[in-house]
Amino acid sequence: MAKNALINRWAKESLAMLMVGDAMVTLVDPERHCRLWMRGPEKWRQFINLFVKHPLITRGLALGELSLGVWLAEHQRPKEKLATEMK
Repeated sequence: MAKNALINRWAKESLAMLMVGDAMVTLVDPERHCRLWMRGPEKWRQFINLFVKHPLITRGLALGELSLGVWLAEHQRPKEKLATEMK
């Protein structure tokens, strides 16, 4: 049981790191970062093109992603019981 909880927390922590990293790259250069996703069906490319054309909106969404990633990482604190069980 403790191992599953630990793996779950590691997965959430990894997701949080990916979100923070993606958000930071998007904040630096939203057009370039969004163009990396311009592959696939026409509808998908049209959707991504909205973010390319509106970098300020894209940066705003990146700030939201950054906040969510930090929040998620912050909530992965080890519990005392779990820490002692793993020893």
